[in-house]
Amino acid sequence: MDKFLALPKEKQDSIIEAGYSCFAQMGYKKTSVADIAAKAKISKAMIFHYFGCKKNMYLHLVQCAFDEVDRWNEKYMPPDHADFFSRFITKVQRQSGMLQSHPALIAFLLSVRNENDAEVKNDIRQNLQSRKAYQRELQLFETDYDRFKDNVRPELVMDLLSNYIENIARRTALNQISDLDSIIKEVTACVEMLKRNLYKDSILANQEEEQDAADQKHI
Repeated sequence: MDKFLALPKEKQDSIIEAGYSCFAQMGYKKTSVADIAAKAKISKAMIFHYFGCKKNMYLHLVQCAFDEVDRWNEKYMPPDHADFFSRFITKVQRQSGMLQSHPALIAFLLSVRNENDAEVKNDIRQNLQSRKAYQRELQLFETDYDRFKDNVRPELVMDLLSNYIENIARRTALNQISDLDSIIKEVTACVEMLKRNLYKDSILANQEEEQDAADQKHI
């Protein structure tokens, strides 16, 4: 792996993107090292030279993809860090940016979730489980739960929205959605609708007053 990391970043990115694309399209078992080498325009021997075997490369790509997601998490921060729904709208904006900038990466991550090949399945499951716990902790960190009505369970709302957003990301990565801007507006409207129905009336009234005051400053 050290030999791969010693390559110029542009060369690393080319090989990584080739791996994302091939594994996303064909899955782990059907993707060969020769496929990735051809896509990256390097020799098959160089893939083995850098990674040792296909499994090592695959698991390295999984980690690279998660690291890139984390960088995007840091780039997009919600305006109201304590607001549960504001954070989800920011998540939609972040995923939209990633879909436009790194479509192969998103398609690869979606394929990873469904990968069942025995050679990598256990490694993936462990990685995804720890990742899911991290994402849940990140989403709920410093969130003000008191804004929800008393009979609402925030963790169920998070699962509902996460599954909804993931489905849209999957359809977009598979080119089943062409007008991404319209989808973003639709998701934002959905999130706002849930917010109006699941937050306490007093919280919504305070937020409306704060928004009106902010709007007045810009007049």
